[in-house]
Amino acid sequence: MIANIRVLALIIFFLAIPFLQAENLVLKYDLSLGMGRKDAKKALENAGYEIEDEIKISKQMRSFMVNGFIYKNLTDSQDTEKSTELDFYDNGLMNTTLFVKSKDYMVNNELTKTYLAELTGLYGEHSAYEKVMNIKSWMWMAGNTKILLNSDSRKKTAKISLIYLPLYAKKYEDEVKVKLKGKPFDPVDDMILK
Repeated sequence: MIANIRVLALIIFFLAIPFLQAENLVLKYDLSLGMGRKDAKKALENAGYEIEDEIKISKQMRSFMVNGFIYKNLTDSQDTEKSTELDFYDNGLMNTTLFVKSKDYMVNNELTKTYLAELTGLYGEHSAYEKVMNIKSWMWMAGNTKILLNSDSRKKTAKISLIYLPLYAKKYEDEVKVKLKGKPFDPVDDMILK
């Protein structure tokens, strides 16, 4: 009986490791979700990327763009425009988003199929799929990371986002606290445009 419990524990441990390290399967240059903003900038600059359009959104939120492809295990198509946005909350990397713009519809369609196959190979079958007009979206959950693939055939773009859920949840909680400060939160009041 005890031997069976140990075997079961080992099996669960080895099955859980890939999901706990989800972002490390995709990001290059020792980047990982949750890492500090200064460390991320240093890693990208050491890899030869130039930080562009650094934006201070609020006291706690920062965002910057780099031209290029910072994802490993995913195809880097040469005939496309690529840029990656990195979003930080409380100086932790909360979200990375790769934007890929293709020259024509066929290249975009093939690239979307390639990304879908590669992400399915890394994370298994997607947990959600949605299609609205010309936009298709797939979602995977891997540990504390949400992975999104969006494809817009009309604009000939593909977008891959990695979202670090602990920081995303903390950002949402902090926004609710700010709204509650001084007066009770009223959902109807929040929906009215001011």
